[in-house]
Amino acid sequence: MTVQQSYEPSSREESAEERHPEGAIRLMDGTILTCYPKPEEEKPQEGDEELRQLFIDNAFYLLAHRERILRDSRMFLTPVSVQNKLAYTESPGMDAPTIGVYLEWWSSCLGSMVLSKSGRMSLIYELTGSPHSKFAICRQLYEDGETEPIHLYYFARYWDSLMEINMRYNEAKQIYEAYTLQELLDILHEEDGGEKDFTSNVREHFLEHRIAQQNAYITNLRNELSSWQNMWASAMLRLHDDEVRQIYADYKALEQRVTSEIEELRSQKQSLKRQFKSGQLAPRSYQDALKTVRAQIYQLEEQLRVFGYKANERLRGRGVISIQDICAYVENKDKAESDTTNNY
Repeated sequence: MTVQQSYEPSSREESAEERHPEGAIRLMDGTILTCYPKPEEEKPQEGDEELRQLFIDNAFYLLAHRERILRDSRMFLTPVSVQNKLAYTESPGMDAPTIGVYLEWWSSCLGSMVLSKSGRMSLIYELTGSPHSKFAICRQLYEDGETEPIHLYYFARYWDSLMEINMRYNEAKQIYEAYTLQELLDILHEEDGGEKDFTSNVREHFLEHRIAQQNAYITNLRNELSSWQNMWASAMLRLHDDEVRQIYADYKALEQRVTSEIEELRSQKQSLKRQFKSGQLAPRSYQDALKTVRAQIYQLEEQLRVFGYKANERLRGRGVISIQDICAYVENKDKAESDTTNNY
């Protein structure tokens, strides 16, 4: 399976206070969580392999409780033992990811939650690859606990997004209290009050993610289409330069005449208004005369619109080339030629 994503790291630098106020952490969505200093005696942690397997076994359960976990700093900072690493280099910034880091990453990095056409759900949980490769073989986790490789195109974007989120909380991991993963699971199980099927809850998260992914894909397609249309229109304008210039001249002549006539009609409107206020025109006569003037203005404006439609047809533009495009093309080209002449 191959997945594409379009995560873009934030371009705005936050100040230290904006990122994490004293005694608290600010999440990616702006939520501020109160934090608790680490106790003098460190809690015993599960072994790396035991912790890794516990995370794999419960990842979907934790995702189902995303909103609950993102309200408690001790839950958010719960460490997991997943080795994300770059090939042929060190991997600064990917030390000790937490449950909260993964929950924020799955929410924000499009493509990190995979919903197949058959409806099978998987989470990307382990990143390993070269920053210079267009794609890398990483690992995904299914709801039943099965794991398998997954090819990720634009690997660096996945890596950069996870690293950015993880580094955001590096200081907090060192100084604030966190539950162990087993403690976190025990609390959630107790709050659940018994067995419950969270499949629908999890599927809702996946569907939201998929919709966001498809919307991003559609936006990219629209932008690409617009780019190709602009290149095509530019080529058409250059190819039919003589005809374009004639259209431009005809349009400007029409625009000048229409503008002049509209200004005259607007003056008539002002005159009618003065006559009405002075009592020279009865209300009915004033309204009829005003209606006639407005209709004439509309007809003049319609002449410009119709000219634009016909100009597009003359260039076989199919709605792509507007009269504004034609005007901009001629005026910009004339300006460029004038600037070149002046430079000599």
